[in-house]
Amino acid sequence: MNWENQSKQISFYLEQMEKRIPKDDILRIIDEKIDLSFINELAKPYYSRLGPIGYSPERLFRMLVVMYMENISSERKLVEQLNVNLRYMWFTKTDLDSPAPDHSTFSVLRSRLGDELFKQIFERVISAIISLGIAHPQSISVDSTSVLADVKLPRDAKRDTKQVISPNDPDARYGRTSKEKEGSFFGYKAQIMIDNNSSCILNIDAKPGNVEDYGLEESFIKGPIDNNKLSPKEAALDKGFDTYRIRRLFKEQKMKAAIPLRATKYDKMSFYKQEDFKIDLKNKTAICPATKRLQYAGFDNNEQAHKFIGIDCHNCNLKANCTAGKARTLKIHQGYLLKKEAMRFNKTARYKAIYKKRFRVEQVIAEAKRFHGMFRAKFRCLWKFKIQCYLTAIAINLKRIAKFFIMQPDICAATLRKGP
Repeated sequence: MNWENQSKQISFYLEQMEKRIPKDDILRIIDEKIDLSFINELAKPYYSRLGPIGYSPERLFRMLVVMYMENISSERKLVEQLNVNLRYMWFTKTDLDSPAPDHSTFSVLRSRLGDELFKQIFERVISAIISLGIAHPQSISVDSTSVLADVKLPRDAKRDTKQVISPNDPDARYGRTSKEKEGSFFGYKAQIMIDNNSSCILNIDAKPGNVEDYGLEESFIKGPIDNNKLSPKEAALDKGFDTYRIRRLFKEQKMKAAIPLRATKYDKMSFYKQEDFKIDLKNKTAICPATKRLQYAGFDNNEQAHKFIGIDCHNCNLKANCTAGKARTLKIHQGYLLKKEAMRFNKTARYKAIYKKRFRVEQVIAEAKRFHGMFRAKFRCLWKFKIQCYLTAIAINLKRIAKFFIMQPDICAATLRKGP
């Protein structure tokens, strides 16, 4: 590859800089203990052997690590700091006699490598964390958080299916942070999965702001588990993930999922709830609190639910407590048995113990927003925001690795050469 090679003069400068870096400095620990040279190997297919001498992908990645680790708001400010900050110059192997790269170099790097390669780098870091024993994922948490887009909506913004679309960032969408508070934002959602014991980020992904939590893809959970041969036993999620598909996913993975049950429209009324009926899906029967049998109306493919309708509701003495319509309609979703199982589990002490651990993922999200710039998207378009998510997660995980080596300095250095 046609990347610059360090001369003896550069090595001399670096030796002098190194003497001024404290031994417990986090950047020094990362440099000494973590081998990042694998990045050059991953990036080889994207570079030509011809052309002028340039910065190696590893060095540019080190610069981005500095940006996200130190919460530098933009690549322009990163370049300014790389020219004056001794720590940053030493960590990025920058010569005192040569300037830092132009900020546009990082834009070219993103366009050339794409979000998939940054994802591969993130996965290598995860593999190192697990192989070193920093994380033993037996308990995980999953959550999503809103991230504002880096745009201000113009008056002439186009509308598409009740959604405002910005011409500057066509992938950003309006979303709600809370149905109760009716809080809205324009931007993206970052989905995060962590190890509850070490607070390491096991997976991260980005979606438009209008994607609901229950749209969580199975590959998001199964990807890091399969790649690293993990076997977590429990998971904590909020009620936004209370769907049959997600509960079935965790059951297939043999994990106990602590997920609160979402309220139905009847829970908010004084009417009889679904659990007040005696339901037998095998025989397609449902008995109401008045001991009357409801008529089976078939299976609704759109709602994936069995439908029962009251026959003689207008003559029932309990009608006022059952429905405000002519007859009570009962829709039993195909996940009814899973829901009943969840209702029983949610009353146990183990459920409470698992769900209490969910604060870990909230802590990591707060850390990412407050100390690593995840409050707002730095770039426009979904694939660029995904790169921001991966780099933020890498910075946080590198901090965890550095802390591990501080606590156990005799452990051998981490190598990221081998893939997951």
